[in-house]
Amino acid sequence: IFGYFYDNATFSPLSLFAASEVGVWYDPSDLTTMFQDSAGTTPVTADGQPVGLILDKSGNGHHASQTTSTARPLFQIDGSGKHYLAFDGVDDYLSTAAIDLTGTDKVTVFTGTLEVGTSLSILYETSTSAPINGGAFFCAVDYNAGGVGDWLVSGSDVIAFATVADQPSRAVTTAKLSSVFTSGVGALSVNVNGAPQTLENTYRPTATSTGNFGNHPLFIGARSGPSIPFNGNLYSFILGATNYDAATVLAAETWVADKTGVTL
Repeated sequence: IFGYFYDNATFSPLSLFAASEVGVWYDPSDLTTMFQDSAGTTPVTADGQPVGLILDKSGNGHHASQTTSTARPLFQIDGSGKHYLAFDGVDDYLSTAAIDLTGTDKVTVFTGTLEVGTSLSILYETSTSAPINGGAFFCAVDYNAGGVGDWLVSGSDVIAFATVADQPSRAVTTAKLSSVFTSGVGALSVNVNGAPQTLENTYRPTATSTGNFGNHPLFIGARSGPSIPFNGNLYSFILGATNYDAATVLAAETWVADKTGVTL
């Protein structure tokens, strides 16, 4: 992108949290952050082992875990040497304790994923059900029969909802990198593989919507329960409680793309 220069070899997502910003960063390429059990006593050391705990590298301590042994995603390495968590589309998911986002109306999420299944599924969600819980949001894959949907909810008011056209992420060898930028004043944008997307079915807020998010747990790979489980691979996940400038977005997207096997 003309006008922005950075050295991605020196960029680290940790810089997104340098001033103690709220958020999370999960990095399956770092084996030192993963354990086979939820207590964190047995490290993940090899392809095919379950992940019962993945540590948050943001410094915020929002580690994601799964106490049920049969519902843990597997650590895998693809043919290009990229590391990921494989969710089985049946019951696998990870969750955190509550993450307090009540001080902000802005969220940016960077994810590197490959969808394997073709059914509606929840990639990530705050709270046990975002459509009915105040200040929550989710990303659904194949929402409305072939798209990615993102909801923001405050109280009983839907702040923003949008879908983007279906992406070539299913049953292919190229993973999908997505970035989602949201705010309580109704702004919502989505990048896929670095390219801004045209939003469809966008719903804007009512005048009474305050827009700040809530204090909810984060679920990755399913809605709490689990229900609407994700069938696919997660290469990287970063959530920051702010919006970033264009240069930072580009650097973060490029970092995640490299981990995912996408060329921007």
